[in-house]
Order: sequence, then structure tokens, then C-alpha cells
Amino acid sequence: MIIGLCRHLGIRAALLVGAVLILAPNVALAQDRNSMIQSAQEAYDDFQTGRALDLLKAALDPGEGPRDSTWAHGVHLLAQIFIEEDEPALADAWLRWARRIYPDMRVDRVLFIPEVLDASDRARRAVSSGSAGDQVTETDWEWAVGRTPGTSGQMRIADSELDVPVRVLVDGRVVQEGRTATLEPGSYDIQVAADGYLATRLQREVLPGVTTVLKFNLQPVAGGPATPEPQAAETGSIMLSSNVRGASVRIVPTGRSGDPTSAGLPYTFSSEVGSYRVELIVDGQVARREEFRLEADEAQRLELLVVTQDVTGPVATEQRDGGGGFPWPLAVVGVAGAGTAAYFLLGKKPTLGGISITIPNP
Repeated sequence: MIIGLCRHLGIRAALLVGAVLILAPNVALAQDRNSMIQSAQEAYDDFQTGRALDLLKAALDPGEGPRDSTWAHGVHLLAQIFIEEDEPALADAWLRWARRIYPDMRVDRVLFIPEVLDASDRARRAVSSGSAGDQVTETDWEWAVGRTPGTSGQMRIADSELDVPVRVLVDGRVVQEGRTATLEPGSYDIQVAADGYLATRLQREVLPGVTTVLKFNLQPVAGGPATPEPQAAETGSIMLSSNVRGASVRIVPTGRSGDPTSAGLPYTFSSEVGSYRVELIVDGQVARREEFRLEADEAQRLELLVVTQDVTGPVATEQRDGGGGFPWPLAVVGVAGAGTAAYFLLGKKPTLGGISITIPNP
């Protein structure tokens, strides 16, 4: 989505004035950090978003200075750049991470665009209740932003001081103590257990170019039975696509709790078996909603397409009318390699909307 107002010089000037007031160094330790955020603001105002991103990613390292209004300004500026660059999922991941480690973080509702305000509020709601395992988990970050190629992040499970092995599942994937998993940026559900200790569960974010390090200090079970090993949930995947250029999706679990997933299209969504709702986002608006169910070990696909409101029937032929109508595919849902089919409707002009058709396996 192109956010015209966010590129307006008046808004950038307002951001710059606000930044000058906010970024006065608080303590000597934070001077370098504050200078980086100030330089990032100046680069952003000069439309050098790549340089601004590099500076902000480095400056947001919690080890570079206190988590305060200056740091919060940098977080929201980073989110604004990602939103303007049509990467809302990255903005969400950084904001949830920041809200989790700085619950009192505030957003300037004058300086930032409405999309940033909404994303910041969503992040606050997503992490407000905390995680059951927060009290027994030490979290640290190894900040290698700018030196690590690629867009993935990492999560490492540090060796614990327990007298038995700790078993860890990250979104259903086993990660052993002392090992590092390479993951896409986002929020992850983590289950932890060890024989004779109380099992726990928590959520943590993975950021691009950053290694999130977790160390668990589980509490013993007084005279109780051994804690059962967490069972990996069955998972499935579905390929989501659309014929609308620049469209994105928002996927939400239905019937249970869970963080939403936002991504540009095409996108392969992998998660535990269950029911989900997907929203097709076009120019910042929800163009259509569909529900689907992930099944274990099946490669499904769902195509969210734009169709016309003026239709004549399920016949794949050409129709001319003034400017020239043409057939638009409606929707295709099925299992790859299992004999899927497509239905077509005749239309005159493409408009948002449509109906999906589920095609069962033969």
C-alpha cells in the first residue's frame, strides 16, 4: 500500500521537529545510541530509508542505552518505515518485541501516521497479559544487525543449570539445549519441560539479524510425578495467492487463542492443524474474508482473487462489451497434485469481492 501522506514533507518536518525535542541525550551512556536515532531521523527526512533502517536496527539494541522515550521514538520510526515499504509483518514483530521488553512504551500520536498508531496498539494488546513462563526465563539478545546477511533471525536455547535435560518446542519444532534455530521474523510459541520440574509456556519474538537467547530456570515439582514431554502439534501448510498486485493477507486462528500472521502474497502459511480466517488486504482495506482448515501433511492452496459483480455463469469463454470484458478466475482451493479444478466466471470489469469454492479431493 502506498501511503501518500507519510511521504509529505510537512509530516516529515513534524517528525524532525519532534525528534529534536525527544532525542536530547538522557545519560552519557546513551549518547551514541541517541546520535544514531537522530541520524536515522535525518536520513528518513531525506528519503534515505535504507540508511535510516540500518541505523535504527543498530540503535535499538537494548545494550546501547536505556529503554526510554528516545528508544521508543526509534522503534516507531522503524515501524513506520516498514509500513511504508509494505512490510507490515516486520513492523508488527518489532513492535511486539519492543512492547514485551518495555511495557510502558508510549507512541507519539501526533508525529506518527495512523497505521503506526494502530500497529502499536495491536502489539500492546498482544503482549499485555504476558506469558506464563516469563518468570522462569532469562532472555538476552546477540545483536548482529548490519553484519549478518539475509533477513532471518535466530533463537538459541542456552544450557540450563538443571540436573536433567530441558526439552523445548518452538512452534512445534524441537530445539535442543545449546543449539540455535534459524527462523523467520515473527512471534513464536515456546513450550518447555524437564523431568521433575513444572512445565511452562511463553512467547518470544525473532528479529532479522538478531539472535534471541533463552535460558530456562524451571521450578521443581515437590514430590510430584515427572513432567511429561511436550508433544509436537500436528502441522499443515497452505499456499496463499491472489491476482491483485501488492495485496497482503492477515491470518487469524479461529476457535482458539493465537497471534495473527500478516504477510505479502504469495505466501506459504505453515502452522498447527486447525481452523483459520484469512483476510485479503488491498490498499489498506479488507477486500474479502475466507475461512479454511489446515490438515496434517497436506500441501493445500487457496487463491484469493478479484472477480466481477456482473456474471453470466461458469463458462470459460470470452465476452466483449465496450472496453472488453474477460473471464476472471473465481477461487481455487485444493490439495496440490491431487487433481484440483478451477471455476471461471465471465465479467465486465474487475471489482473487489468474490466467492471461494472448495474442491474436495477425489
